[in-house]
Amino acid sequence: MGPYLMRELGYKTKSELVYTKIMEKIASEEIKPGERISAAEIAKELSVSRTPVNEAMKKLEDNGVIKILPNVGFEVTMLSWQEIQDLNTIRVFLEKQIIIRLQEGFYKEDLENLKKLSLEIQKAIKEGDRRKYYLLTEEWHIKFANMARAKVFSDIYTICWDYGGWDDAKHRDLSDDLMDVNKDHDEMLALIEKGNFEEALRLSDRHSDKCLDLLKKSIDSNVFPGLI
Repeated sequence: MGPYLMRELGYKTKSELVYTKIMEKIASEEIKPGERISAAEIAKELSVSRTPVNEAMKKLEDNGVIKILPNVGFEVTMLSWQEIQDLNTIRVFLEKQIIIRLQEGFYKEDLENLKKLSLEIQKAIKEGDRRKYYLLTEEWHIKFANMARAKVFSDIYTICWDYGGWDDAKHRDLSDDLMDVNKDHDEMLALIEKGNFEEALRLSDRHSDKCLDLLKKSIDSNVFPGLI
């Protein structure tokens, strides 16, 4: 894959491309938790050498998404319900710190971009497009973290998302309940725009509880590969 095509696809490096593609495969359950995948297979599919694959695998392992198997490839991490809850606790804490930081100011353009993304997420839910839903939801949360212009918050939040965020894609049904949860994003942005940060912090807690309840409901009613 040449540099021109890489730029057209929006990737700076081949390892970044591989990282993103593997995450997409995990989110869409094309690669299931506990499943072993050959590094050579990934390299062939994406028409890249083993070097960017190895680089991407190392980053994915550092972020807890996979476990590297020497001379084999990798295995997708399996999470416990307690780990999912712990990750959620960390993410909520970080989101609150981001909201607090936004009291110092933010760019209107960032807020408007998030509003547009929110509408795209709701459209993906209506269309039943789980892959698009996951990718857009990931983009929304990372851009929300970036709004605070605090690199430490953003970097840690991104790692938390990669470590367990793909579980958000495992809602078997893109239901009205999921639509309701995602509309919290609209309310959050409206509160921030109005300067009502105290209510935005309270909404963050309510939103977190709703997300966990909905995920538990999906787990209880469906086969959920990857949960231990």
